[in-house]
Amino acid sequence: MIMRSIDSHTGGEPTRVILCGGPPLGGGSLHVRRERLLAQFDEVRRAVAHEGLVGALLCTPQEPGCTAGVIFFNEAGPLGMCGHATMGLAVSLYHLGQISLGRHKFETPVGSVTTDLKSAHDVSVENVESYRHCAGITVEVDGMGPVIGDVAWGGNWFFLAKVAPFPLVPENIGALTNAAIQVRVALAAQGITGADGAEIDHVEFFGPPQG
Repeated sequence: MIMRSIDSHTGGEPTRVILCGGPPLGGGSLHVRRERLLAQFDEVRRAVAHEGLVGALLCTPQEPGCTAGVIFFNEAGPLGMCGHATMGLAVSLYHLGQISLGRHKFETPVGSVTTDLKSAHDVSVENVESYRHCAGITVEVDGMGPVIGDVAWGGNWFFLAKVAPFPLVPENIGALTNAAIQVRVALAAQGITGADGAEIDHVEFFGPPQG
C-alpha cells in the first residue's frame, strides 16, 4: 500500500492528511467506515499516527455539499472530530490548490463541520454542536485522590478537570500526561461515561496561567 500524504501543524499540533492510496473502506456512513478502518486496517492507523500526530484520511462524503469526508485518528485510536486537524486539512488542501479561500464543509463520523479559510495561514472551524453532559463529577484516582470535573461533548467525549495536579508548564508535560491516563483509566473503572455509555477518551486539566 503506497499512500500520498501531506503534513501540517496548527500552533504546533501536527496533522498528517492522507490524500490518496488509503485502505479500501467501501461505502456507508463515515461512522461505519471509521469502524471498518479500526477493525480491518488498524495497522494503517498505527503506521501513520504517532508521537501526538493526528491522521486525517480523506474519504468520499455522503452528505451533499461537502468538500470531502474525513476520518480522524491518533496513536490511541479513531477520533470523532479534531479541531486542529480540521484546520490543518483546510490549509493543506489550499496549499495544494485543491480548494479556494472561503467556507468549506467537511463530513466527519460525528457530523459535518465548516471551515472558514481567510488566508493560507488563517482558518476557523465551526464544530458540531457541543454541550456539557454532566457537571461536577468526582472520580477517585489512585495516587491523586478525588478529581472533580465536567463531562462534555465536542465531537469526542471529554472530562474537563477543574484543577490540574501540577502547574501547566512545559516541564510538567510528562507528569500531566501520566495523570491524564490515570484519570481516564479511573473513569472507565468507575463507570463514568458520556451519553449512552460512550467512552470518555479525552482528559483536559485547567489551571491558572503561568509566567
